[in-house]
Amino acid sequence: MKKVEKKVEEPKTEQKQMKEAFALWTRKAKSGKEYFTGKCDDMSLLGFANTSKKNEKEPDIRIYTSNENNDESLIEVASLWKNVSKNDKLYLTGTDNEGKKLVGFYNDNFMDFPNRPFIRVYYKEQETK
Repeated sequence: MKKVEKKVEEPKTEQKQMKEAFALWTRKAKSGKEYFTGKCDDMSLLGFANTSKKNEKEPDIRIYTSNENNDESLIEVASLWKNVSKNDKLYLTGTDNEGKKLVGFYNDNFMDFPNRPFIRVYYKEQETK
């Protein structure tokens, strides 16, 4: 039997790779209210669940960073909405302040591994082959 090699040229397409944007850990304030902390490059992040959501267009989680002027104000850098997959898994989608689409995944084993992030958030980086 003769071995035939066939060269197949892949078309030039955009390949989307997931890159981690940031990770969030849960924290509890002295008042008992839960919030999130994280880092993105050299920015410290602070996240809050939207407990007073009035409609579905409002995000479930808002992510902030401190103002560069070091005053007390916060700048919103991302918004995330809860979703449920076909497999009944909870995940997050949203955008950052630059318009990048984000997708976030909860740590299913958070209770077993509390030192790991509670949520990891990714974006799709586009590359041209």
